[in-house]
Amino acid sequence: LGTENADAVDFSATTISGLPISASALQGYSGLEGLKIDLLDGSDVVTISGTPNGLALYLVGNNGDDSFSVTNFSSFSNYSLRLFGEDGEDSLSLDTLTGGIGTLNKNSLTGFGLPQPLEFDTFEDLTLNLGSGDDTLTIDGWSAVEELDLTLNYAAGSDTLDVQSAALDLNGGDFTKNGAGTLTFSGSGIDSSQ
Repeated sequence: LGTENADAVDFSATTISGLPISASALQGYSGLEGLKIDLLDGSDVVTISGTPNGLALYLVGNNGDDSFSVTNFSSFSNYSLRLFGEDGEDSLSLDTLTGGIGTLNKNSLTGFGLPQPLEFDTFEDLTLNLGSGDDTLTIDGWSAVEELDLTLNYAAGSDTLDVQSAALDLNGGDFTKNGAGTLTFSGSGIDSSQ
């Protein structure tokens, strides 16, 4: 459904824009449970602020340096969302908006109000923006196959980062943390000097 050019695609709970097909055109299909969108070539920009009820989404950036941004987890339906950067230098930014508890591993984020795990793969840069309020993030089951740069941004509040034993293997990538609040480290997989 993508083009050979750089596409700017927006998804919300009720609309899909930026594709050469409209969301209303999809309504004519009965029994449609999932939609796979290949954005083809170009450096695509994908913004996801919700997912349509009753429709699983599988989005592939494919060629080009693609940028995915996911926010407003409360507007996500109880159907799966899978994101794949594929070729190029692809980035994924996840914004939790409010305080909460969640778990990040190399291919998914759970918790933080998500009704289903948000699944992802083949991204070179991953940014997790923790919201205001007190957050607890567990990093577990992480062993990067390819180099990955991970950035953790935290806002005001008292946040806890629990990294399980040997969980933060970025295969040569960088781990960066930025924030205005307090970040407390626990777990055996990281020390506060990282």
